[in-house]
Amino acid sequence: MRQHYLEVVRSFEPFTDMLRAGATSSQVKEAVIALLDPYVTDKDLLRRLSVSVLANEATCVAQLSSRPEWKEILDLAFSIRTRAIEASKAIAFDTLCAFEEHIREAQRKYSLQIVFEQPKEGLKLDEYAFEMFRLIGSLTESTIQPFLKELYCLACIADGRPVSLMAVLRTDFGKVVEDFERLLSNPNFLAPHPWMLRISQWRNIAQHHSYKVVGEKVAVHYGKGPTPRSVEVTRDELFLLAKELIRRLGAMKSTRELTILNHIGELRPLLPTTGAHVYGTATELVAAFATQC
Repeated sequence: MRQHYLEVVRSFEPFTDMLRAGATSSQVKEAVIALLDPYVTDKDLLRRLSVSVLANEATCVAQLSSRPEWKEILDLAFSIRTRAIEASKAIAFDTLCAFEEHIREAQRKYSLQIVFEQPKEGLKLDEYAFEMFRLIGSLTESTIQPFLKELYCLACIADGRPVSLMAVLRTDFGKVVEDFERLLSNPNFLAPHPWMLRISQWRNIAQHHSYKVVGEKVAVHYGKGPTPRSVEVTRDELFLLAKELIRRLGAMKSTRELTILNHIGELRPLLPTTGAHVYGTATELVAAFATQC
């Protein structure tokens, strides 16, 4: 296990800071329970798993609850999953099961991104832009894409629309994002403020290197046709963009885990068996240990 990965995980968990500030382990547990209470239906299970299995989800929910616009993303993702199950439990469960292996592989790749991530302080703007778009391209293509395609299928089920899981898996990412946008009342989920470019557009910009440094800013070009559109971003805004994308990934990931937990009795025999990845297991353990320091 790489020490770098463990240090990154520790930097995001809030429990150690709570304990250092004088909170007791019992107070940390109650804080986790209060945080996850709206999302976990079995309250006895919540109390039993709050400082073990659920500690990592609590970290993510805490981050997303720290700002109203992020909380809206979290609640929207959870609402889609809940409404899909209410509309057709069998089809919704089939969707979760069909995407399970794709989701676990996406999580494995995200863990590896963290492992090989390097500090970017001291990089010149052109170097920084190259590194950030490399990260954004990989994040959107290999990790966010399967989560988002699954959530799109669930949104269709929630709205009573027919959807083919295999067709969605094969469909171009940009087309799925475009279709998904029509189902949502909050465009910010797929097109982060203030840029209002879809996640798939940022993916295209990163993969095609459709940007150049202009003075102290990075001009990014997007769209098809002879006159592509453009928007300028600063160095700090590139970092904020990456954070916005990671928050959306967190919302999709944690609401998925919590939804599965809420229906684990029915889902356990249906979900395909996937081997746990060592870095994913480490993330859960670090969060759990931090609640009990």
